[in-house]
Amino acid sequence: MSSTTADIRDYLAKQMRELAGLSDLDPANENDRAKLAAAVEIAKASAGVAAQFTQVVKAEIDAARAMSEFGVTTGSVSLEDGRKQIGGRG
Repeated sequence: MSSTTADIRDYLAKQMRELAGLSDLDPANENDRAKLAAAVEIAKASAGVAAQFTQVVKAEIDAARAMSEFGVTTGSVSLEDGRKQIGGRG
């Protein structure tokens, strides 16, 4: 499964389109009601995952801002520009 921000955004947009397509279902019809119930459960689970993903991305952005502010980097970035290295190996 893909895990880039763009991939996640595309997946969530696809789900929203699919949910919008369910608006023609009849809640009085047993088969339609089952489809709607399943779609709602998937939407709830996706919303939870999306919220967690959003928090992770926010934390990464906050960390990048803080490292930039203090002129430091992690061990995964070249230090040719004179920044101090924190953590990592080396």
